[in-house]
Amino acid sequence: MTPSGDPTEIRCQEESRGGLRYEVILADPVTDTPPKPRPVSPTAKTPDIESITEKMIAAEERRKTLEATKLNELKAKMSRIEEAAKKRDEKTQEFINATKSALDQKMKIHTEKHEEFLGDLISKVKDHLEIVDKHRQSTTESGDKMTEEVRNSLEERLRTASEQREEHLRKQLERLKEHVSTISY
Repeated sequence: MTPSGDPTEIRCQEESRGGLRYEVILADPVTDTPPKPRPVSPTAKTPDIESITEKMIAAEERRKTLEATKLNELKAKMSRIEEAAKKRDEKTQEFINATKSALDQKMKIHTEKHEEFLGDLISKVKDHLEIVDKHRQSTTESGDKMTEEVRNSLEERLRTASEQREEHLRKQLERLKEHVSTISY
């Protein structure tokens, strides 16, 4: 060993082509090993009733806490499932309400337009009947018969158109009710 206590010794230093070269001599290995500790043999304990009951109580408490934890996790899962079902039902109800209001609005607009169309048609027919009345007054008895036929024909057409309109509206209303009932299950 060297005087500084290192197990190695450097003897010389030389220059070489790649840099410096050192010659290192390692010291002899130390054979002083610390004594091995004796293995401690465990002392044999005889289980007594108190330690057994304590262990049983501790095991029972662990089992109860494990069951309580599982029960709490199950409750949390059930509450999440119920919350998801509630949200799904709310979304479904919102969709049903939105669809129903949209269909009601469309029906209202359609009915208004149809009534406006029928009002225009009735006013045109009235104007036409006024013209027919003027011509009827200027004609003879045969003209009166012809005018009456025209009036009856027009009234029949109006009545038929009104019946067809009512039938058409009734069918549309049935289709909408059927559609709403299929949506709202």
